[in-house]
Amino acid sequence: MKKFFMIVPQQPVEQDVEGKIIRDDLRYSTYEAIGNSQLNYGETRFPLLAVLNGYAERDEKIRIIAAIPDTPQCLVHLEQLKGEVAGLQQEKGFICNEVESFSFTYSGDVNAQIELFQKLLNYMEDDDILYACLTYGNKPMPIAELMALQYGYRVMNNVSSGCLVYGEVDHSA
Repeated sequence: MKKFFMIVPQQPVEQDVEGKIIRDDLRYSTYEAIGNSQLNYGETRFPLLAVLNGYAERDEKIRIIAAIPDTPQCLVHLEQLKGEVAGLQQEKGFICNEVESFSFTYSGDVNAQIELFQKLLNYMEDDDILYACLTYGNKPMPIAELMALQYGYRVMNNVSSGCLVYGEVDHSA
């Protein structure tokens, strides 16, 4: 089965007392893939959407797994991700019951990275095709994500890597 993985971004969000977003540092951008026209996609806050657009096919059942650092703004960004996925799902016609998610400790220490690695492995099975966005997370998080994907590829039976993306984010604006 095709499985799409990402770490939910931690960009700051400010909400008023009613929960309405008054500032959101997670901005829309256009992911520009070099050498892979399947990843051409319009504006999104989540480069994984370009991967879904390029590789999830009509009437194909897929799974999307979002790793959520345990910070409050990540829950806001998870809901934004779910909204963008729902729009693309309606347009492309792939089958995904829900954006699955799990929480893990937001920290740069080795124990947090082992936790992320182990939790990602729980979603991998023999015969999977793995896709991932390595854009978000503190420095060690995408490394732990990549290590889990490599582990799945090398240790499990008939697991392959479909596409990995890194959507460079310009924080200067």
